Amino acid sequence: MEQLPTPHNNLFHFAFTHVRNARGLIEWQFPAEVLRVFDLDTLQVEKESFIDADLREKYSDVLLSARLVPSQRHEGTGRERSRSGYVYILFEHKSEPDRLTALQLLSYIVRILERGVREGNDPCPVLPLVVYHGPQA
Repeated sequence: MEQLPTPHNNLFHFAFTHVRNARGLIEWQFPAEVLRVFDLDTLQVEKESFIDADLREKYSDVLLSARLVPSQRHEGTGRERSRSGYVYILFEHKSEPDRLTALQLLSYIVRILERGVREGNDPCPVLPLVVYHGPQA
């Protein structure tokens, strides 16, 4: 594991690059309607980080992916909608308030989608989740 500059970042990265821990947080934080859209049994940690090298000292991100559930009946119409592909879940760790968090996450999401397009994939959902443990913001 790459050593990050602070113990908090190291603990966050260590804990949530273990699929079992990441899955627990996802199941705890996302509503059941969202969880039904992807298959948590296919959850895996992505190796690529989308963090800027100059921000590495302050931030740590973990990117996970899971397959979308292939199809689901649309409530009300009874028609089946087919889906294929992945959903990405982006964990971002913060230990102090940062008014630019939304912009930072948007930048990461754009990079994730651009990478997918470069690889010939269709854009897919990216769900960010900020884990904050600093003073009350």
